Amino acid sequence: MNEYAFQFAVLRYVHDPVTQEFINVGIVIYSREARYVKASASTRYSRLSHTFKRINGDHYRRAVGYIERRFAQTHSQFQQLKLFDDLPPQIEIVLEQVLPADDSSLVFGGFGGGLTSDLDAELARLYERLVERYMEREEYPYRTDDEVWQVYRREFDKRHITLHLSPAMIRTPRYHYEFQHAWKNERWYPIEPVSLDLVQERSILNKADRWIGRAANLADSHQIAKLYLLLGAPRRDEMQEAYENAVANLTDKMTLPHEIIEENDAFAFSERLAEMIENHQPPT
Repeated sequence: MNEYAFQFAVLRYVHDPVTQEFINVGIVIYSREARYVKASASTRYSRLSHTFKRINGDHYRRAVGYIERRFAQTHSQFQQLKLFDDLPPQIEIVLEQVLPADDSSLVFGGFGGGLTSDLDAELARLYERLVERYMEREEYPYRTDDEVWQVYRREFDKRHITLHLSPAMIRTPRYHYEFQHAWKNERWYPIEPVSLDLVQERSILNKADRWIGRAANLADSHQIAKLYLLLGAPRRDEMQEAYENAVANLTDKMTLPHEIIEENDAFAFSERLAEMIENHQPPT
């Protein structure tokens, strides 16, 4: 089994350049010999808000999403290079190409490196150790949408799907909503994580109802071809009935063309989506 040398950097949110107080929000791993560079970052900003008070959550989520997409694009470019010498020797050079130093609150620090036989697993391990472990778990006793997204994204990243996804603002005369992950082939195919791993049965059903209402508000738009909801199921047995009822409601009552994807279908869905993107065909 081959081992690859890698370098990593921590993505940090620095609220005040004078005090230099920061919170770790993401990880980037780079391996020159494997032609590999990927990022994993959290879109959750509750801890930032609690620590620094005034945070523009929408702006933060867009910025983090942009960074992840840029690294996914760079990874794809590296895979296509024919000469090993064309790749930068240091991660700092890669970071500068993706996110030039400026007055942004998102900066890189905490550099390190090592050897690994599985770069994707190493990225997940570093993310858990340096980012996830410090998130306020009491705020999230179960899983958030972002945590559910990570489950599916692991499969997407293996097939280079993530770099084809981008935010999509869908508008109707009376309503608008911005999806964080969508693929476009003439029209949009939003691919949205929805955690139903919640504290109370009523919360599970209410969240499903909100998506049914959102879909109804967007049904007048001709921008969406099909909506994919990537569900995260409860891990507690006593929540399974509420989850099954929520899935049935989402399946039967959403007026927008849609498909419900569950976690045990993540592999098959990613295979299907990768094939459709490669062939430039709408997902079926």
